[in-house]
Amino acid sequence: MFETGSKYYTTCIVLNNCFFDKGKVLLAKHKSSGSLVAIKHFNLEDVCQEQYDLIIGEILHMRQFKHPNIISCLTSYAVNFDLYIISP
Repeated sequence: MFETGSKYYTTCIVLNNCFFDKGKVLLAKHKSSGSLVAIKHFNLEDVCQEQYDLIIGEILHMRQFKHPNIISCLTSYAVNFDLYIISP
């Protein structure tokens, strides 16, 4: 089980920007399992309503579809205006 909260992950490196430079993709290690994960981090203060709707839609699709060619969402969480999406 992948917990929600930054205290459960150690950030290794910033991989790239995403979503028109509104977010960052981080490589991190899940502390309890040692698994490497990708974390998409968005500051929701920087996005408009249309962009927010697209981000939420992406989370819903990642959770809904179980296919080897679609990245899944292990968990997601928000802290104040920061949104984190954890993927394998």
